[in-house]
Amino acid sequence: FRNLPSAFPEFGWRRFSRGWQATRWPADFPEAVDHPNPERLQVYANGPAYIKIHGRGALRFLALAARDPAPRGERFVEAIRDLAGRAGVDASFLERELSPEEQAQAHARETRRAALSVVIEACQERLHSEAGAAARQYLTSRGLSEEDLRSFGLGLYDLAGLREVLALGRFAPGAVSAVLRDNFDGYIVFPWGDAFGYPLTLYGRWPGEPPEGRPKTMALPGEGTKGSPFCLDRALRAGHRELVAVEGILDAVLLQARGETRAVAYVAAQFSTTQIETLTRHRVERVILCGDPDGGGDKGTQNNVDHLEAAGLPTLVTPVGGNVELLDEGRSGMSFPAGDVRALSELMADYVKEPAKRRAHGAAAR
Repeated sequence: FRNLPSAFPEFGWRRFSRGWQATRWPADFPEAVDHPNPERLQVYANGPAYIKIHGRGALRFLALAARDPAPRGERFVEAIRDLAGRAGVDASFLERELSPEEQAQAHARETRRAALSVVIEACQERLHSEAGAAARQYLTSRGLSEEDLRSFGLGLYDLAGLREVLALGRFAPGAVSAVLRDNFDGYIVFPWGDAFGYPLTLYGRWPGEPPEGRPKTMALPGEGTKGSPFCLDRALRAGHRELVAVEGILDAVLLQARGETRAVAYVAAQFSTTQIETLTRHRVERVILCGDPDGGGDKGTQNNVDHLEAAGLPTLVTPVGGNVELLDEGRSGMSFPAGDVRALSELMADYVKEPAKRRAHGAAAR
């Protein structure tokens, strides 16, 4: 995404508030349209894997590089190698020949991701149409502006419309079944990306009180689809190595929208094992835990402290519940009085000024 102008210079990309916009329509562009206005070609920060063709759909960069809407086998590998070279990314791992099984797995992941990107775009259009008025009103009543809805890529799931859109994309049946769910119809959807912003899954929330028998929230199923905390990509792009972690997706969006760009959400009561592995892999140094003020939140906070310390992250806790029993005061972390913002700020500043102390506490926590 960052290297797009040099990766595909034939488009003459220029920046705008939400991503990149083309200033030229390449003569060999594979999608034929009646009006090839380059302003129709845009790449959004929350959908960096494809070019949005307004009024037509989307084109994956993988398909553009391969000149094939669904590359397979060696053509798939060559397209990945070409994209990596354009982006200036080391692709030496591709020199090892992939087994047929590995190629099939990689193709399935990429196809699901592409189908998910198309669904996200269609849901966004639905939310900002007349049919999405009630859902938009609900979201604005919760404190989000119209610009926030667009910035975070929120959408409205419309099952019938998505069937038509996905049929046009010629996706494999497995990719369609992974993103097309009857029970999602009518839910507001929050695109959930990995640490780089590439789509992992959709998180749904009913706009208001759900009908009897329907849950308030849900997510698309799939192994590893929530392996990165929600909004981690935004926090990392803002340069943070310290995070503010909350339980709810909407809480994280509201915090981010209000300028707290460290905010992420883990959903459920605690970080998953894969989410903590993602935090350590991206060199997150501190996590401020803000669990819900109930029994589940208290237990989740205690579990989070335990697991984060095991991963080598020092913790700052209030002396409530069983928090203090989980750390060796002054050795694996520190405590501060509940509600004392000044004390918390001083402890955080202390860790920033003394990285050796932070590392020592993190090592002791293991």
